[in-house]
Amino acid sequence: EMTTAFAGGVTPDLFQGGAVWAPQMAKRGWSLALDDFIAAASDEWNWADWFPALQDDATIDGKVVAVPYRFDIRSFWYRQDVLDEVGAAGPPTNWEELREFANAATVRDGDTITREGFHYSSPGGWQNDLQPYMYFMEMADGQFLSDDLSTCTLDSDPCIEAMQYVHTLIVEDKVQPYPGFENQGDLLPIVGGMAGSTMSSSDPERVSQQYAPDEFEQLQVTLPLQHTVQATHVWVNKWFISSLSKEPELTWDLLTHMTSVENQEKYSASGLYQPPRQSLENAAFMTDRMKVLFQSTTYARPYPKHWRLIELFRPFAQELELCLSGQQSPEDTMTKTCAAINEILAEDA
Repeated sequence: EMTTAFAGGVTPDLFQGGAVWAPQMAKRGWSLALDDFIAAASDEWNWADWFPALQDDATIDGKVVAVPYRFDIRSFWYRQDVLDEVGAAGPPTNWEELREFANAATVRDGDTITREGFHYSSPGGWQNDLQPYMYFMEMADGQFLSDDLSTCTLDSDPCIEAMQYVHTLIVEDKVQPYPGFENQGDLLPIVGGMAGSTMSSSDPERVSQQYAPDEFEQLQVTLPLQHTVQATHVWVNKWFISSLSKEPELTWDLLTHMTSVENQEKYSASGLYQPPRQSLENAAFMTDRMKVLFQSTTYARPYPKHWRLIELFRPFAQELELCLSGQQSPEDTMTKTCAAINEILAEDA
């Protein structure tokens, strides 16, 4: 729709975009740079109130091209009843402890898994395996692309180590079937008792409060796990001002109104969304679990800022499926992925 709108020269003044939009909007010249507006903004609006990771995600080649209004941060969730059942002293804090817990928490009926010790991914979406890999890669201190965005780095030691770890959990230890359990209606596997742990956003809390209140007290969340570093991934939704806007000043006024502290609080409270403003940590709607996720943003890393990122993801998603179904090794997966991605990157060289 946006491609058609810009091709026709008639666009909305203000539009929303998802996690990978900023570099593409900047590359195509579709988003207005906002630095001058931000510099002149009131102290009350205060761009410094946004988390650094979210500011980073919205900044391309040194220019701010969007304002985040919502983000998805994922950290480690577990069920307290499962933790008690396996006799663990506390929730996992690192990869070694996660593997031990996941194996102890997996329940089988013969060769059939009836409860996942750790829920990695569900079927149904081509990015379902790729997205959870990102935070394991980041815990290993790996990165998807080189700093200059010219080369795939998934065949580096940290990235292979992360892939080997996920492969060990799913293919060797079999702490979940592959693909993993699907949601049962709106119930996530961990909410419905079909998984002992997972990595997730605030969804387990929101879903349990709405559909399974009896499960709520069993669902607990921690700060991100640690391996080489303590890290997780962040997905950022943003507002853009169209470069074709005939009223950029009025549009900026609308944008700052919608992202004011007061309105961000109202919006975030409406769906138990994580607010992008650091000053909202103690807002009335922020529960203890949401505060843990909020604090996890300190450890967050956004996507690399390549404008063709979705294209780069596709070969990786294909190779991941082969790896997690036991058809090829982690090393071959990463080597083949990098070869395919580097072919795409070479087109821009």
